[in-house]
Amino acid sequence: MDVLREAQAMYPEEAAAAGGESFEDALAWAVGIRHGVTGLLVPGERHDTWAAFGSLPSDVDARADSPPVPLDMWRLAFDKAPDKGSRWTVRWNAHESLVPQADSDPEIPVVLAGINAAIGDIETAEFWYRKAADAGHTEAAATAGQLLASRDATAEALPYLEQAAEAGIVRSQYHLGVLLAARAQSWLTLAAENGHSAAAQALPPLRKVTATPPDTVRE
Repeated sequence: MDVLREAQAMYPEEAAAAGGESFEDALAWAVGIRHGVTGLLVPGERHDTWAAFGSLPSDVDARADSPPVPLDMWRLAFDKAPDKGSRWTVRWNAHESLVPQADSDPEIPVVLAGINAAIGDIETAEFWYRKAADAGHTEAAATAGQLLASRDATAEALPYLEQAAEAGIVRSQYHLGVLLAARAQSWLTLAAENGHSAAAQALPPLRKVTATPPDTVRE
Protein backbone atom coordinates (compact mmCIF):
# COMPACT_ATOMS: atom_id res chain seq x y z
CA MET A 1 0.00 0.00 0.00
CA ASP A 2 2.85 2.38 0.81
CA VAL A 3 4.25 1.79 -2.68
CA LEU A 4 0.96 2.95 -4.20
CA ARG A 5 1.08 6.08 -2.07
CA GLU A 6 4.61 6.84 -3.25
CA ALA A 7 3.59 6.19 -6.85
CA GLN A 8 0.58 8.49 -6.58
CA ALA A 9 2.82 11.28 -5.29
CA MET A 10 4.72 11.18 -8.59
CA TYR A 11 1.63 12.44 -10.44
CA PRO A 12 0.87 15.79 -8.76
CA GLU A 13 -0.70 17.33 -11.88
CA GLU A 14 -3.08 14.42 -12.34
CA ALA A 15 -3.99 14.54 -8.66
CA ALA A 16 -4.71 18.26 -8.92
CA ALA A 17 -6.86 17.68 -12.00
CA ALA A 18 -8.87 15.16 -9.99
CA GLY A 19 -9.75 17.89 -7.53
CA GLY A 20 -7.33 16.92 -4.79
CA GLU A 21 -8.78 13.44 -4.49
CA SER A 22 -7.45 11.57 -1.47
CA PHE A 23 -5.40 8.41 -1.82
CA GLU A 24 -8.17 6.40 -0.19
CA ASP A 25 -10.80 7.69 -2.63
CA ALA A 26 -8.51 7.07 -5.60
CA LEU A 27 -7.82 3.52 -4.44
CA ALA A 28 -11.51 2.82 -3.90
CA TRP A 29 -12.23 4.03 -7.44
CA ALA A 30 -9.41 1.92 -8.93
CA VAL A 31 -10.46 -1.32 -7.22
CA GLY A 32 -14.19 -0.82 -7.80
CA ILE A 33 -15.81 -3.56 -9.88
CA ARG A 34 -16.73 -2.45 -13.39
CA HIS A 35 -19.36 -4.09 -15.56
CA GLY A 36 -19.66 -6.78 -12.94
CA VAL A 37 -16.24 -8.14 -13.90
CA THR A 38 -13.20 -6.50 -12.33
CA GLY A 39 -11.54 -3.33 -11.14
CA LEU A 40 -8.56 -1.59 -12.69
CA LEU A 41 -6.54 -2.90 -9.76
CA VAL A 42 -6.82 -6.47 -8.53
CA PRO A 43 -5.31 -8.08 -5.42
CA GLY A 44 -1.62 -8.91 -5.82
CA GLU A 45 0.14 -12.15 -4.99
CA ARG A 46 1.32 -10.87 -1.61
CA HIS A 47 -0.75 -9.55 1.26
CA ASP A 48 -1.82 -5.92 1.05
CA THR A 49 -0.61 -5.50 -2.53
CA TRP A 50 -2.39 -4.61 -5.75
CA ALA A 51 -1.66 -5.26 -9.42
CA ALA A 52 -2.98 -3.77 -12.64
CA PHE A 53 -5.65 -5.93 -14.22
CA GLY A 54 -4.74 -8.11 -17.19
CA SER A 55 -3.52 -6.27 -20.25
CA LEU A 56 -3.88 -2.75 -18.84
CA PRO A 57 -0.11 -2.06 -18.65
CA SER A 58 0.52 -3.19 -22.24
CA ASP A 59 -2.61 -1.39 -23.46
CA VAL A 60 -1.43 1.87 -21.91
CA ASP A 61 2.09 1.35 -23.25
CA ALA A 62 0.71 0.86 -26.76
CA ARG A 63 -1.14 4.19 -26.77
CA ALA A 64 0.74 7.01 -28.45
CA ASP A 65 -0.78 9.60 -26.10
CA SER A 66 0.21 7.81 -22.89
CA PRO A 67 2.30 10.03 -20.59
CA PRO A 68 5.86 8.87 -19.88
CA VAL A 69 6.53 6.89 -16.74
CA PRO A 70 8.25 9.20 -14.22
CA LEU A 71 11.92 8.30 -13.88
CA ASP A 72 11.54 8.01 -10.12
CA MET A 73 8.94 5.30 -10.75
CA TRP A 74 11.67 3.06 -12.16
CA ARG A 75 13.76 3.66 -9.06
CA LEU A 76 10.76 2.93 -6.85
CA ALA A 77 9.90 -0.26 -8.74
CA PHE A 78 13.47 -1.50 -8.44
CA ASP A 79 13.85 -0.55 -4.77
CA LYS A 80 10.58 -2.24 -3.82
CA ALA A 81 11.05 -5.37 -5.92
CA PRO A 82 10.70 -8.29 -3.49
CA ASP A 83 13.38 -10.58 -4.91
CA LYS A 84 16.29 -10.84 -7.33
CA GLY A 85 14.12 -12.10 -10.18
CA SER A 86 11.77 -9.15 -9.84
CA ARG A 87 14.70 -6.72 -9.82
CA TRP A 88 16.04 -8.22 -13.04
CA THR A 89 12.57 -7.87 -14.55
CA VAL A 90 12.51 -4.18 -13.62
CA ARG A 91 15.99 -3.79 -15.11
CA TRP A 92 14.93 -5.42 -18.37
CA ASN A 93 11.78 -3.30 -18.64
CA ALA A 94 13.71 -0.14 -17.79
CA HIS A 95 16.16 -0.84 -20.60
CA GLU A 96 13.35 -1.59 -23.04
CA SER A 97 11.58 1.65 -22.20
CA LEU A 98 14.41 4.09 -21.49
CA VAL A 99 17.33 3.19 -23.77
CA PRO A 100 15.61 4.61 -26.89
CA GLN A 101 15.16 7.91 -25.00
CA ALA A 102 18.60 8.02 -23.40
CA ASP A 103 19.87 10.87 -25.58
CA SER A 104 16.96 13.15 -24.69
CA ASP A 105 17.63 13.62 -20.97
CA PRO A 106 20.88 12.99 -19.04
CA GLU A 107 18.82 11.85 -16.05
CA ILE A 108 17.74 8.76 -18.02
CA PRO A 109 21.27 7.29 -18.22
CA VAL A 110 21.64 8.04 -14.50
CA VAL A 111 18.56 5.94 -13.72
CA LEU A 112 19.85 3.11 -15.91
CA ALA A 113 23.28 3.36 -14.31
CA GLY A 114 21.86 3.25 -10.80
CA ILE A 115 19.74 0.18 -11.52
CA ASN A 116 22.67 -1.66 -13.09
CA ALA A 117 25.03 -0.70 -10.27
CA ALA A 118 22.54 -1.94 -7.68
CA ILE A 119 22.15 -5.23 -9.48
CA GLY A 120 25.93 -5.69 -9.65
CA ASP A 121 26.54 -4.99 -13.35
CA ILE A 122 29.27 -2.41 -12.80
CA GLU A 123 30.48 -2.45 -16.41
CA THR A 124 27.06 -1.45 -17.73
CA ALA A 125 26.62 1.05 -14.91
CA GLU A 126 29.91 2.69 -15.86
CA PHE A 127 28.78 2.97 -19.48
CA TRP A 128 25.60 4.83 -18.48
CA TYR A 129 27.31 7.05 -15.90
CA ARG A 130 29.81 8.09 -18.56
CA LYS A 131 27.03 8.79 -21.04
CA ALA A 132 25.24 10.99 -18.51
CA ALA A 133 28.50 12.73 -17.61
CA ASP A 134 29.25 13.39 -21.27
CA ALA A 135 25.85 15.08 -21.46
CA GLY A 136 26.80 17.37 -18.57
CA HIS A 137 25.50 15.53 -15.50
CA THR A 138 28.05 16.38 -12.81
CA GLU A 139 26.98 13.79 -10.21
CA ALA A 140 27.29 11.13 -12.90
CA ALA A 141 30.75 12.48 -13.73
CA ALA A 142 31.76 12.08 -10.08
CA THR A 143 30.63 8.46 -10.01
CA ALA A 144 32.10 7.67 -13.43
CA GLY A 145 35.43 9.06 -12.28
CA GLN A 146 35.38 6.95 -9.13
CA LEU A 147 34.48 3.80 -11.05
CA LEU A 148 37.28 4.36 -13.53
CA ALA A 149 39.78 5.16 -10.78
CA SER A 150 38.76 2.00 -8.92
CA ARG A 151 39.99 -0.09 -11.85
CA ASP A 152 43.13 2.01 -12.33
CA ALA A 153 41.92 3.69 -15.52
CA THR A 154 43.42 6.94 -14.27
CA ALA A 155 43.75 8.69 -17.63
CA GLU A 156 40.04 8.13 -18.31
CA ALA A 157 39.03 9.00 -14.75
CA LEU A 158 40.74 12.39 -14.60
CA PRO A 159 38.48 14.33 -17.03
CA TYR A 160 35.34 13.14 -15.23
CA LEU A 161 36.77 13.94 -11.81
CA GLU A 162 37.83 17.37 -13.05
CA GLN A 163 34.33 17.98 -14.43
CA ALA A 164 32.76 17.08 -11.09
CA ALA A 165 35.40 18.83 -8.98
CA GLU A 166 35.00 22.08 -10.91
CA ALA A 167 31.24 21.83 -10.33
CA GLY A 168 31.88 21.78 -6.58
CA ILE A 169 31.48 18.09 -5.75
CA VAL A 170 33.73 17.68 -2.74
CA ARG A 171 34.39 13.96 -3.00
CA SER A 172 35.61 14.46 -6.57
CA GLN A 173 37.89 17.28 -5.46
CA TYR A 174 39.44 14.85 -2.98
CA HIS A 175 39.75 11.94 -5.43
CA LEU A 176 41.18 14.21 -8.10
CA GLY A 177 43.71 15.68 -5.69
CA VAL A 178 44.90 12.26 -4.56
CA LEU A 179 45.21 10.96 -8.12
CA LEU A 180 47.15 14.03 -9.22
CA ALA A 181 49.35 13.78 -6.13
CA ALA A 182 50.11 10.16 -7.01
CA ARG A 183 51.07 11.21 -10.52
CA ALA A 184 53.23 14.00 -9.15
CA GLN A 185 54.92 11.56 -6.78
CA SER A 186 55.74 9.24 -9.65
CA TRP A 187 57.42 11.99 -11.65
CA LEU A 188 59.17 13.55 -8.66
CA THR A 189 60.50 10.14 -7.66
CA LEU A 190 61.96 9.71 -11.12
CA ALA A 191 63.49 13.19 -10.97
CA ALA A 192 64.93 12.53 -7.49
CA GLU A 193 66.44 9.26 -8.65
CA ASN A 194 68.13 11.23 -11.40
CA GLY A 195 69.69 13.60 -8.88
CA HIS A 196 67.18 16.48 -8.68
CA SER A 197 67.46 17.75 -5.09
CA ALA A 198 64.26 19.86 -5.08
CA ALA A 199 62.28 16.84 -6.25
CA ALA A 200 63.73 14.78 -3.39
CA GLN A 201 62.66 17.46 -0.89
CA ALA A 202 59.12 17.58 -2.28
CA LEU A 203 58.55 13.84 -2.00
CA PRO A 204 57.98 13.33 1.78
CA PRO A 205 54.82 15.49 2.05
CA LEU A 206 53.45 13.97 -1.15
CA ARG A 207 53.97 10.47 0.20
CA LYS A 208 51.84 11.36 3.20
CA VAL A 209 49.01 12.43 0.90
CA THR A 210 49.15 9.33 -1.27
CA ALA A 211 49.70 6.81 1.53
CA THR A 212 45.93 6.11 1.72
CA PRO A 213 44.35 5.32 -1.67
CA PRO A 214 41.13 7.14 -2.56
CA ASP A 215 37.82 5.53 -1.71
CA THR A 216 36.14 3.69 -4.53
CA VAL A 217 32.51 3.05 -5.39
CA ARG A 218 32.97 -0.65 -4.78
CA GLU A 219 34.14 -0.04 -1.25
